[in-house]
Amino acid sequence: MTKSDTRPIDIADFGAELKTKAVIIQPAEAQAIALEHYGLQGKVKWLWGEKDSNYQLTLTDGTEYLLKILNSGEAREVTQLHSKALLQVEQYDSGIPLQRIVKTCDGELDCRVNDNTGTERGVRLVTFVPGKAQTQFNRSSEQRKNVGRILARLQTALSPITLDSDLPPIIWDMSHASMMRGFIEFIDDIELRHRLTQALDCFDNEIIPVMDQLPTQFIHNDFNLENILVDQQCPNEVCGIIDFGDMAYAPVLFDTAVAISYQLGTSENVLDEACDVLKGYASVKSMSPLEIELLYPAIIMRIVMRLTISVWRATIFPDQKTHLLRFWPTLKTQLTLLDAIGREEMTRRFFTIFEEAENE
Repeated sequence: MTKSDTRPIDIADFGAELKTKAVIIQPAEAQAIALEHYGLQGKVKWLWGEKDSNYQLTLTDGTEYLLKILNSGEAREVTQLHSKALLQVEQYDSGIPLQRIVKTCDGELDCRVNDNTGTERGVRLVTFVPGKAQTQFNRSSEQRKNVGRILARLQTALSPITLDSDLPPIIWDMSHASMMRGFIEFIDDIELRHRLTQALDCFDNEIIPVMDQLPTQFIHNDFNLENILVDQQCPNEVCGIIDFGDMAYAPVLFDTAVAISYQLGTSENVLDEACDVLKGYASVKSMSPLEIELLYPAIIMRIVMRLTISVWRATIFPDQKTHLLRFWPTLKTQLTLLDAIGREEMTRRFFTIFEEAENE
């Protein structure tokens, strides 16, 4: 695979990984999987997951692991890619704090099992990373800078990964953001629909035509507040990066835009918050002028995707509507704030950050 796959996708086939409702694996079944495939016996504690059945496995000596029984909608080659990525980062930059792969009794990075419904699912066991999600702490300028630094290091560590064949497209890959047009119809707010359509027009007219010119590799693609763990005693320090489940082969620009979008709050400080992440990032890694110029519309597009995908999923799982739409007020406020600042001012600040980093 040498470039992002932007071939037309049938919207009926799009987002399979989010159309499949997670079948919860029962504790006894999770314990049996850990014993049979990893030779480990201990107590399990269920952990929430959007798509997967996650369990904290604690052995009698206190050692903790995370057992992931993956969603049946995840293809085997995708599971293998995520395992390969964890191993690659560990070998390339062992200082990046992330979960370490625990191999099966057969020496494999992951395995396959049939759940109690007879459905085949992937399984991965990793070390349990200490720390708490960034959402649980007040965010600071230094914390955001550290997020930018660790993101840049992670991108560098992932860059050597190659794949010989195409993977199924995933809904959160911004390369396929144009598909969001099919979800706008589920939004009742006419004014919001118009604004999202404008953002999609901008993306299609400015980013899609130059995607082949953008540095592209495998990216984490979901650097959000739940996937970034911070030290409880020193919350400015990032002590863990988790959940590679939305990895994509896509422009690095998109990964950076995703990370920035999640660090934004709902005050008039959103420009400074975005710049904090970029200052940390720029201290480790550069961006091309073209990437910097397109960063603002890419940040906007991640917000558009969060709005449209969540409302679409709410039509599929109406019983989860409240949970799925819980971030809507925040996202709409952020979109308004970014519009008020404007692309020109944000882009000017972004260029200044990299110019200053080069002169240090």
